[in-house]
Amino acid sequence: MRLRTGHGLRGDRHYDWALLDIQPDDTPDTHRPRHATILVRRHRYTRELSFYRCHSATPVTPADLVDVVC
Repeated sequence: MRLRTGHGLRGDRHYDWALLDIQPDDTPDTHRPRHATILVRRHRYTRELSFYRCHSATPVTPADLVDVVC
């Protein structure tokens, strides 16, 4: 999805975002299961990718994760 992440000198900044659910393999067995995702940001013009590994106790929307990252 394409989301606006702020306002820069040349106008609004928009990035393309993708959210992938993952199964964390480094979580100890004694911990409660949580929600693990990879958030991917792609620059619209340069196509440069950024990856964010995210964990939360409850499900969150992609827009909420983007707010936290930005």
